[in-house]
Amino acid sequence: MVKHFFVLLVALFVGPMFNAGCQAPEPEIVVTPSLLKLAETFDFKYMETLEKAKKGDINSIKEFIRFNRIADGTDGLDHAVACLELIPLAGDMAFSQGCRSVTPNMRAYLAERLSMAQGRTKKTELQAAMKQWAPLTWEILNPAEAASNKEGVDGSFIGTGQKKPGAENSNDAAIEKSNKQEQK
Repeated sequence: MVKHFFVLLVALFVGPMFNAGCQAPEPEIVVTPSLLKLAETFDFKYMETLEKAKKGDINSIKEFIRFNRIADGTDGLDHAVACLELIPLAGDMAFSQGCRSVTPNMRAYLAERLSMAQGRTKKTELQAAMKQWAPLTWEILNPAEAASNKEGVDGSFIGTGQKKPGAENSNDAAIEKSNKQEQK
């Protein structure tokens, strides 16, 4: 009986591994044939640049981001999805550095495209708010919103002059503490 129980346990744990091994792995980043054709037209080595970018190569990431100037329409959205899916592979830090090197207009354009790409990607984890899973990239692409959310030393939001609800001015707190001690 113990022997049968052991065989059953082994079958339960090992069996699913065989099924998982038979499934084709999902590609890291889907690149459409029309996007490759467009890249070829402009003599852009799309797959070579993408492979280097996946490894965190900042110059390749910059080139890959700049390809957004060329790709438009469906190809532009497909490229935006590739850019979005590149972020976790290259790393948020590396991708944000690549974003930092482009013009402010290109950053705004990229922010808009990546937002649209979130609706097209099949990777559900990338559909969440970019602020949560790629905060450095989000901050570079949304500087005004990022600055208004940063809290300064005195409890105010940097760039707004407004105090965080419930935040005290450090000088006011020190004076109040001093007054309480004097009253005792």
